[in-house]
Amino acid sequence: MLHFARFVPVLVLLIRHISAQQAGETGDNVEFAPPMAIGHCTKSGGCKIEDANATLDANWRWVYAVQCQGGGPCYSAGNCFTSDAWDPSHCPDGKTCAAKCALGGVNAHKYISTYGVTPIPGGLELKFVTGQNIGSRLYVSQGANYMPFKLKNREFTFDVDASALPCGLNGAVYFVEMKADGGKGGSNLAGAKFGTGYCDAQCPYDVKFIEGEANIEGWSIKRPHGTMGACCAEMDIWEANRAAAAYTAHPCAIEGMHVCQGLKCGEGHERYRGLCDKDGCDYNSYRLGSQHFLGAGQDFAVDTSRPITVVTQFMTSDGTDSGDLTEIRRLYMQNGKVLKNSAATILGSSAGNSLTDDLCKAQKSAFDDPNDFAAKGGLKQMGEALERGMVLVLSLWDDKLTGMEWLDSRSDKGEETSLGAARGPCIPNAGQPEVLRSQHGDASVRYTNFMYGEIDSTYLVEASVKPDHVAKDGASYYGNRLSHYASGRPSQTGSASIPSAPASWSPSQAANPAGDSQSTSSLCGKEYELCSSGRIGPKCCNAGCTCQPRFWSTSQCIPDSGRKACPATAQGLHVDNHGVTHAPYQVSSEGRVFSGWIFFFLAIQTCCICILAPYTWRKARHALNIGKNGAVRPSTATVTNVNDEPTFKHNPPTVSMIANTGGGLQDSPIDHGHHKQSRLSWLSSYRQNMSPTKADEV
Repeated sequence: MLHFARFVPVLVLLIRHISAQQAGETGDNVEFAPPMAIGHCTKSGGCKIEDANATLDANWRWVYAVQCQGGGPCYSAGNCFTSDAWDPSHCPDGKTCAAKCALGGVNAHKYISTYGVTPIPGGLELKFVTGQNIGSRLYVSQGANYMPFKLKNREFTFDVDASALPCGLNGAVYFVEMKADGGKGGSNLAGAKFGTGYCDAQCPYDVKFIEGEANIEGWSIKRPHGTMGACCAEMDIWEANRAAAAYTAHPCAIEGMHVCQGLKCGEGHERYRGLCDKDGCDYNSYRLGSQHFLGAGQDFAVDTSRPITVVTQFMTSDGTDSGDLTEIRRLYMQNGKVLKNSAATILGSSAGNSLTDDLCKAQKSAFDDPNDFAAKGGLKQMGEALERGMVLVLSLWDDKLTGMEWLDSRSDKGEETSLGAARGPCIPNAGQPEVLRSQHGDASVRYTNFMYGEIDSTYLVEASVKPDHVAKDGASYYGNRLSHYASGRPSQTGSASIPSAPASWSPSQAANPAGDSQSTSSLCGKEYELCSSGRIGPKCCNAGCTCQPRFWSTSQCIPDSGRKACPATAQGLHVDNHGVTHAPYQVSSEGRVFSGWIFFFLAIQTCCICILAPYTWRKARHALNIGKNGAVRPSTATVTNVNDEPTFKHNPPTVSMIANTGGGLQDSPIDHGHHKQSRLSWLSSYRQNMSPTKADEV
């Protein structure tokens, strides 16, 4: 006999589903991160394309309360975060909030229409204002994790078009030492796929979830940040608009990501007592004396009104991977010409044109700034973070706190004429967010052709090996991923985050079956397929089935009366969350949800049978005059009408939930021909026709 204890693990698993920070993929919120391609180069082997994705940061995502029913579907029970504040009904404290709330998945349509993130050949375009959304921050990932870049004794190259970025905006490309899995585990069930785990050298307090806990304490509308900060090393490759640019190293006195509170965060007057160098050592050509080196127009050596190739080289003391980082060089390419970085003339003729410990020391001394860069370990410490691996971040943002004056205008330190105060040609207050959002909402930036590898291996290569050229090749994996993304569905079922593919990859022919000119959106579902009015999956049922509501917002194709199936007229198809695939049948995420419901009900039903079986058997033996040893006991009762065997026809079931090959639930069909006996109805019928014996009490 089965025991209830055997079902405890199942019930625990169902409870666990709602006991930690959720990964929210309800309805059409199926995560589908934009595809990217990264070039990996060596001098001997040339460049190869690595496939990747760009995942939206968790802070930009919808945060909503999740309500689940056993193993069945989960649905939204209201917002957890609205108008810069947490909802106390769902989020009375950080742990409860993480247990109740989910980070919403973002489908292809919403990446573009809600967040302004559009895949383009070779990279991404980020828009500043899209509806109510302001800016974006994304992380380059592969599969379920962020893609780690180990750049010591390597170089990193990309193309940028910042021509549509006015003063006050910052189109940034940088690296941070985030956890590769986004901190997934424990109370964080979302992980890198949903953009969790952000940290940087500013130890930001405005990260909504840190290490699986909501950052609620101290958070309010007037003070939209908590008391926890997220610290880690940061290497800013490019922070720029069309007027100014800088690259900056921010080492930290820690390894990896660290959650800080109080003094260790380096807040306010304790800025230089924290874990990280918040000032960093920066190289801003305008600030260092070359005010006509970079800007918009042909008068500048680097013309930001046109696309630029930016090259950053991380040089070591002995030219090997094991040496200490001693220099960070900058090169530019435009019109086919390689341009050296401008010299730091404000520091003297011998200062050089790259970041070194000596230049940083001279700069801090000349500008009267504390040398927290050296205190936190300088380039050696920065190199160790680069050796461990860092995550690539792409962003576009405005600055409520300082209006980006530290980048393109004047700092608020001392007199305007103070050495190092001028950061760029923009007027003060040009970066006020309310002005930028109302007058420059159409601003945007384009990042393309990301490549990394050995020193001098990435920027002098043929155009044919760069990601933007590969994207135009209809036979390439990356080109096909872009095409699939434009249609709103992944190129593989089961996951929107696709790892690197073999060179022989070719697109699935199931996306457009032979002889069927219908698009995915026009395909209808067969028996027990899911059907909905949303963007994902079929929106209708084949002839012979009707789309009927099943649980909350979920519907199924149910066979009409007298039918058992409604197959497609053409080749059989199955439509799941992500697209169209041929047999063999693959259960969709909705199918798994329904299977969960079936398993739950079967478990409960089995438990009831186990509990009631002894009692029922005793009654049956009593009714049939069967003793404990199995022998038939004498009886004075007379059995009548024994040939009239009861069947489902006489005792039809009221409701029965049966697992079907379609992965859903159906009402049991009633066979009006020859019927098999029901054990329960057989017993109940004989109980009506037989009198219990008085001898041998059972």
